[in-house]
Amino acid sequence: MQPPARRLGWARQGREAKIRVVFHIGSAKTGTTAIQQFFHRNRRALLEQGLLYPKMLDGKKHHKLLSVPFDETVQRGTPFGADYPAAVENARAAWAGVRRQIANKRPDTVLISSEFLLMATHVERIADFVAPYVGSDAALEFLVYLRPPSDWYVSAMQQWFKASANLLPLEPPPVLAQLDRFAALGKVTARRFDRTGFRDGSVISDICDLLGVDGAPLDHAAEDANVSISAEGIILLQAYRRQHHAAAEAVFTPDTREYIEKIAAEEAAHPGLYTKPRLKPDLARALDRETPDLRALRLRYGVALASGRSLPFGLGARAGRIGPFTEAAEVIVHDLALVDRLRRAVG
Repeated sequence: MQPPARRLGWARQGREAKIRVVFHIGSAKTGTTAIQQFFHRNRRALLEQGLLYPKMLDGKKHHKLLSVPFDETVQRGTPFGADYPAAVENARAAWAGVRRQIANKRPDTVLISSEFLLMATHVERIADFVAPYVGSDAALEFLVYLRPPSDWYVSAMQQWFKASANLLPLEPPPVLAQLDRFAALGKVTARRFDRTGFRDGSVISDICDLLGVDGAPLDHAAEDANVSISAEGIILLQAYRRQHHAAAEAVFTPDTREYIEKIAAEEAAHPGLYTKPRLKPDLARALDRETPDLRALRLRYGVALASGRSLPFGLGARAGRIGPFTEAAEVIVHDLALVDRLRRAVG
């Protein structure tokens, strides 16, 4: 297939074109894995439309390694242990690989996808760090999908218990402050993660539209997604981590993964029986009311996350003062009888 005419035009003119570098920064549990699998699987076809989704030397479908230089420590799940300098050197090698792909493929747009970027400690490093790899005049953009605080909390809690035993504080993350830091570097596009608001009900279709590519003719085959479990499963998972890995915070273990798989298998064998995770109604209302941060997100970035049924901010306890709680069972809706049933089933 012939390359797009615009790229042939650049070659004839003998000059480098300014490219658009879009960082998809998350957030977690907003279809990120599906997005990464889709763009990884369709890399060649997307190049025909002028979009490069860089191939990683380690074969990963995400770009987690590329985000390492913008934090202070090695992120959990990396193969470098506590050796942050080694991780940064590997990240530099990965960015050099991105530079080679840009030089060889001459794309209009480069998409970098890592949900670890959203809460990175040193966002301000991004522009200067990436300039030698993507060009000093590249247009940087940042794309984020966000969930209402109560939805985000339940998803984050489930993910957290895969590697920890302690309950997360019942408060939303400082997303507004982070987006403001990204906005100092380039355009920020924030979208509410809500399939009813996406074309075809698909976050894949939505991100393709935002990137200006036609995703319709591409391969949309579903791949394995991150395992989600019920409210009862979350309660058992916290108990398991506390019993077997109480001192291991943010550490994934093979036996925990096996335990989660047992929970998921039992739940799959009885669809609809166990409780879908959600916060208790009073806690969800408190977390989802329109705080100053949520109001600013709506006014500044056009993303409405507050619930219209929530109390106005200033009435009742501030979201950051809810609790403290230590047990998942204290904050999520669940059925004690089903907790016992699931415990017997998984052993």
